[in-house]
Amino acid sequence: MDKIEELFKMLDDWRKLPAYQLERRADIFFALYLKEILGESQGTSNDLIIIPEFPLISKGNHTNKVDYFVWDRIKNKTYLIELKTDKKSVNKKQINYLMMASKKSPIDLLMAIEKVAISKNADAKYKGLFKYLKKHQVLDYEGDLPGKWKSHWKTLINNYKRNFTIINVNHNQVIYILPKEDHKIPKEMIQIDFLKIEKYISNKDEIANLFCKSLRDWI
Repeated sequence: MDKIEELFKMLDDWRKLPAYQLERRADIFFALYLKEILGESQGTSNDLIIIPEFPLISKGNHTNKVDYFVWDRIKNKTYLIELKTDKKSVNKKQINYLMMASKKSPIDLLMAIEKVAISKNADAKYKGLFKYLKKHQVLDYEGDLPGKWKSHWKTLINNYKRNFTIINVNHNQVIYILPKEDHKIPKEMIQIDFLKIEKYISNKDEIANLFCKSLRDWI
């Protein structure tokens, strides 16, 4: 535990340096307690599928990312979760593409990723994503994904029968996790600030308590 405590002290100190991006280092701790955060704030079940750095495809096959795509398999709800450790990083462009993505069904989002994978000849990262989706039963392809991924990708999409298990979901709820609530974020989007997170996870375990201590410092 001494090393974990040392790690949080490093994050606390280094976040004040000019080029240090706290969000990229601290996101694993937010992910670690995401089930508790969503359970307390949104009443989600414990059966959550969490996909980090989820691609959001816009016109012209331009790709943006959202920090976490979450599917509650019991309540059949989906969430697009954006993490901010710096309130100043909230911007209109990001709000706009998240708003657009929120109005699409999860199946539409997944099918757009398939199209981009075809256009980019599908590198190993896309193979990893679709294996992850299959593993967690978000979708399923009949048979195993081909070993020679690049050469067989178009065949996979065009000829393999696939089943999406996320059905009857027509939109995705956008959630911002950030130090303090920001007036620029539309009311349709939910905001969860760091003080709320502290309330949700305080005393869960020793790491949670260290995390909460740092959260207070990061506001």
